[in-house]
Amino acid sequence: MCKNVFEKVVDIVCSIAEISPEIIKPEMSLDSPEIGLSSLDIVEVLVELEGFFNIQFDSSMIDIKLIENIVSTIETKIRQSDEKQELIDNVCNDLFGEGE
Repeated sequence: MCKNVFEKVVDIVCSIAEISPEIIKPEMSLDSPEIGLSSLDIVEVLVELEGFFNIQFDSSMIDIKLIENIVSTIETKIRQSDEKQELIDNVCNDLFGEGE
């Protein structure tokens, strides 16, 4: 689990839930009593995360409430995005030459 991704998820969750970051553990659910987010709050968290990480969650993400699963999904989407960009760069370099 990437520390930076986890920390940003915690920051956003804490901001919306108005709780201290020390409360949050990776295995916790967003709707756990310790965090206490409503369904609407969870959607707000996901929207904030999409904006920050420039990713798009699938509609099924509303069912994924564990912090560690959210972090894992974000990491996967970032990795996929990086791989796509590298592929695009390679194709462009092959077609047009490097640096053009």
